[in-house]
Amino acid sequence: MVLPIFNWTRTHNVAEVSQTDYDNYTTNNPLSIQQSSPANFTLTTSGSPCPICTVPTH
Repeated sequence: MVLPIFNWTRTHNVAEVSQTDYDNYTTNNPLSIQQSSPANFTLTTSGSPCPICTVPTH
């Protein structure tokens, strides 16, 4: 089990998306989303949901 912690400032977030959505940088269907820093997710297996920011213009 891996517990990554994401820290950010200003207007950002961190969402969990599928590997396919991550590969295509698609943020329309996040599995979960956290708006406050720090955020952490439990990644339990290979192919776990991938972290991504949904704020446009990165």
